[in-house]
Amino acid sequence: MSEEPDLLKQSQRSNYGLRSLFFYRKLQEGRFAELYETIAQLDPSKLDFSDRKTIGISDEAADFVERAAIPLCHVFCHPDVIVQRPRLIVYYRGAAAISQKGVHKLSGVDVRILELELNKRPLSAERALRISAVLNGMISSVATNVLNFDLSAIRTQVLMTAGVQADGSWRQEIGTAASDLVKQMIIKDLSEHNELAEQSTSDALAKKNTFEVRNGYRIIFGSEPDVSIWPPQSGAEAAVIEIKGGLDEAGALERYGAAKKSFDDALSRNPSAITVLLASCITKTVRERINSDRLVRETYDLTNILVNEADREQFLNQLYWWLHLNREH
Repeated sequence: MSEEPDLLKQSQRSNYGLRSLFFYRKLQEGRFAELYETIAQLDPSKLDFSDRKTIGISDEAADFVERAAIPLCHVFCHPDVIVQRPRLIVYYRGAAAISQKGVHKLSGVDVRILELELNKRPLSAERALRISAVLNGMISSVATNVLNFDLSAIRTQVLMTAGVQADGSWRQEIGTAASDLVKQMIIKDLSEHNELAEQSTSDALAKKNTFEVRNGYRIIFGSEPDVSIWPPQSGAEAAVIEIKGGLDEAGALERYGAAKKSFDDALSRNPSAITVLLASCITKTVRERINSDRLVRETYDLTNILVNEADREQFLNQLYWWLHLNREH
């Protein structure tokens, strides 16, 4: 059998395996149960919905929701709510079935940083009003034209909207997505084995790129290389890891070229550095280059590490060895 069909099947397996894992991680990051609970706890009596037109709510839609005995704030976005809790934009945007990019185009406000709670300045009342008007206009149309419109339908639509967004992220950022998954896998394991010098919450860990372990070694997540391991008080990396999540065979050699540049730089600082390639697709040509260049010390199948327990255990045990740690304790 030729190599081509085998590579195609391997690429497809990699694609679906990584994609499934990526979507589940996005679902966890969304914390949707917590989101729904926060909405349910909003106190309608403290919100003034009398000026419906200004915030984009049609009278017909408001009357429909009130007849259904659903608090307006559980359906429509009030500016005061998102000023206090910007993350709730996720819920109302999902109810409106509109993307972050769509809200940005229509309101002029980048809601992505607000939803991730990365905004350095509080959301102003004026910008909150613009966001609310856009979302409520769409929700009003849905409420008056869709059969069986209720809170259950809204929650389902919130998840569907998040799924569409995750799919777009996956298509555009497969390399970044793969790197993020590897980072989560490594830090989760170090945390569970109490090897991090400073324990923290999952959210706080996700925002960090540099971690120190108990023996003084540091592990840094970045780019060129994607992961580097630094001994205590050292001016050079002991190990570097390049992560290549791309699946198309045509680009395999180009991805290896990018990894090779990173390995060259690391070896110029420390000729004894361990160079590691995690890739979803290694073609015959790339394998030949690896064998002839001798720049890559170790290679691993990225997808197998992420979705197969035995392969993951093998890689993590090796990682602990690079960090001079004992994973068995």
